[in-house]
Amino acid sequence: TTLMKNSVVERLSIVGTRSNDPVAFALAEMLKVNTTLKSLNVESNFITGAGVLSLIESLQKNTTLQELKIDNQSQPLGNKVEMEIASMLEKNTTLLKFGYHFTQQGPRLRGSNAMMNNNDLGGSLRTCQSSPMFVMQFLFWFAGTGMGRCGRVGLCFQSCNRNETC
Repeated sequence: TTLMKNSVVERLSIVGTRSNDPVAFALAEMLKVNTTLKSLNVESNFITGAGVLSLIESLQKNTTLQELKIDNQSQPLGNKVEMEIASMLEKNTTLLKFGYHFTQQGPRLRGSNAMMNNNDLGGSLRTCQSSPMFVMQFLFWFAGTGMGRCGRVGLCFQSCNRNETC
């Protein structure tokens, strides 16, 4: 597809377009080679668990996608698919935002932890590539979780203002 060779489009949204598994499979193939796309939103479509898994699996070869939204498909994905999604999210280190409401607590916790690890400034954001506003929002969100890690975020935020690495 044209998006495989894309060097311009950073955000693609096909929300509510009646897209189905063949579209998801094509997008997954594109994600394996595309190095420009940063955000993909396929919410509110007809993609089944197989299509969603193909998208998630493609993230193992993609290092530029930072946001993926897959919520509100016409059919529930099911427990097995949710467990596989959580497992694949744990292996990915570049995705920063994942839009899906897990129905099971186990995969929900694992997915949440994976996203938190990716957003942790000790991880992939160490180079302070995110905007100061994002880091500030992250700081306030983290402070509200009671997890006691906002100090590290605050220190990195100060370093980012001086264009240094954290």
